[in-house]
Amino acid sequence: HDHKPATKLANAWLAHVPFVGGTDSAYASEGRDGINYLACRSKEDFVRHLKHLKANPEFRQKMVEAGKKEGKRHTIQAHTQRWI
Repeated sequence: HDHKPATKLANAWLAHVPFVGGTDSAYASEGRDGINYLACRSKEDFVRHLKHLKANPEFRQKMVEAGKKEGKRHTIQAHTQRWI
């Protein structure tokens, strides 16, 4: 997925919510599984991740904070500066 951006991941970071998604290479190249997003390989993984986020608010908040830092690279201003 070198030509396809990880838009869903970036949008989650900008919205300050944890991202739980697939194993797309775009996500892996932009983020860090278990740090600022959670990758799922199956429906069971998805359910397990959601339960973990619900049961562990501190972990959830750490993911949100890590995503906020990464999200700064995906603001309109950051993209504009790169284009300039």
